[in-house]
Amino acid sequence: MNSIIDELKNRKVVRTLVSYAVVAFVIMQLVEIVFPIFDFPKWTAQFVIILLALGLPVSVVVSWIFDRTPEGFVKAVSQSTRASKTEDDTRPFYAKKRNIFLVAGVVGGLAIGWLVPRGDREAERIAERSIAVLPFDNLSDSKEDEYFSDGITEEIITQLSKVSDLLVISRTSVLQYKGTTKTIRKIGEELGVAAILEGSVRRDGDNLRITGQLIETKSDQHLWADTYDRRMENIFQIQTDVATRIAKALDARISRSEKKSMATVPTQNVEAYTLYLKGKTEYLKYTYEGFEKSIDYYKQALKLDPSYALAYSGMGDSYAQMFIDNQDELYSELSIQSSERALSINQNLAEGYKARALISSYLGHTSEAIEMNKRAIELGYVLAESNLGLSYWFQGDLSESLKHHLRGRQSDPYNLRVVRILALAYQALEDYGEVHNLISSALDKRPDGFELHDILIRQYCVESNWKQARATLERLISLRPDDSHIHLAASNFFLWARDYNLALDHLQKMKRMRSQDKTALAYVLLQKWDRKWANTLLDEVITELLKRIEVNGDIGSSTRRILAGAYSIMDDKESALNWLEEAVDKGWTQYRWIEIDPRFDNIRDDPRYTELIDRMKAIVARERMEAGYTS
Repeated sequence: MNSIIDELKNRKVVRTLVSYAVVAFVIMQLVEIVFPIFDFPKWTAQFVIILLALGLPVSVVVSWIFDRTPEGFVKAVSQSTRASKTEDDTRPFYAKKRNIFLVAGVVGGLAIGWLVPRGDREAERIAERSIAVLPFDNLSDSKEDEYFSDGITEEIITQLSKVSDLLVISRTSVLQYKGTTKTIRKIGEELGVAAILEGSVRRDGDNLRITGQLIETKSDQHLWADTYDRRMENIFQIQTDVATRIAKALDARISRSEKKSMATVPTQNVEAYTLYLKGKTEYLKYTYEGFEKSIDYYKQALKLDPSYALAYSGMGDSYAQMFIDNQDELYSELSIQSSERALSINQNLAEGYKARALISSYLGHTSEAIEMNKRAIELGYVLAESNLGLSYWFQGDLSESLKHHLRGRQSDPYNLRVVRILALAYQALEDYGEVHNLISSALDKRPDGFELHDILIRQYCVESNWKQARATLERLISLRPDDSHIHLAASNFFLWARDYNLALDHLQKMKRMRSQDKTALAYVLLQKWDRKWANTLLDEVITELLKRIEVNGDIGSSTRRILAGAYSIMDDKESALNWLEEAVDKGWTQYRWIEIDPRFDNIRDDPRYTELIDRMKAIVARERMEAGYTS
């Protein structure tokens, strides 16, 4: 036994093992730190570890066979042979240069692991600096000033969001606590934040009193409190001061550029600012009528201050939302003009990039939308994370999409729109269990949420659970009988369920129709009713979408998928399959939607259709691996 150990030492196998272990240890420390910074997928780190593991036996074998000498690598000799040629190195451990290097490697690896912040440590640091700003109480005599107190809440949230060292919960998720009787500790638990800011606003003409107090959620300890008695013209300085002092109380780092951004005054006209707040309040209702009213307020603000960049970006958002509903190119052009005007006034306006990204996404300019959203996030508009995730989703980059959706939800956990598109990300990756968990949890908070029922109906249809899908739809109708959006959810369900009478009934009740709604109506009409009207609708859709692609540069996968469905309805199989192939090329992966959609029935027997479905399945399987799924 001793002779074997001696031979291993003689051939320097033991030294090789120790050296290899030290180097591998340092490499793994670096991988753990560097890979998350560059957003490398999980499998890349696993691949490095597998390579290191495979390299160990190789290094042992090479060490046994060969020896490194001043003359280079030579074949190793046995201990007895070596004994006649060399003398043992009797120097102490610390005097040997190789041992010094080994110790330095171990110490260096430990230092890297301990001193350099890893992704999880950085996440813990930000979690310790997480904050929610509750809706400020309106103490003014006029209840019409409610929009003003809500606006102050949003503006402080916006200012805090510019500090990258803070995790700030969005207005959408905190609005539910307006007038709540829940304790600070309970709200903190629900939102998962370390601190909460609450306060009040009293407005009397041009005089303002704003109070605020920052409370640690676990201990109920006051971290900061102050009262501001100022004039209206000082409103922006108050918001900046509050945000800066809160960041300081939470020991957050504020960069020079962040300080500069926080100190920027958006307008010198207080009345224009008030009108902007009214417009933002209308926009956040997310209704067509709300978008129209918001534009009116923004225009009034711009009459008072023609260089008010935020008002232009607000108009860009509203016009983009109206375009998705009415598909009128005039609104897309107005959205582009408004957002570009905002950025021409202030090239570092995060809201301007977000607005430009929104209309770019709706127009199928996916690459442009991704870049604009990234820029908005860099400038502190973290709510663009979910929009960025959706752009990746349309591009077929499902793993990247999920990552950004999860980030978006972290700062906006109770925004139903954010929850819905996160559910879409899980659905695309075929993680149906997580879809149900997510929606079930959200329904506990908002049992009447349209977005939640809509995605749940779609999920049940994908699973061919038609009974549960219909029960969910009926529950939605009973909870929201006056919501016009119900007709969209209902028409989709009844189309997929092949109940064309009820599908037609709901399609005819829709106030505005998108391209996919028109193809649905055309398909239903062709079953029993008006073939002429159906063909007119299909011609209209095809002409409109071909123009978007050939003239306006639409590269979106969804546009091509809608065209494929339209041509399939017309029984133009060749064109339908060509456009479906283009859709897959551009990133469409939702093959299960296509499998349940009768608009594609005419091409299902074609071998190309099967090949395209298989291609989408393969992409989903690859993206599941990229996202870290093991099966």
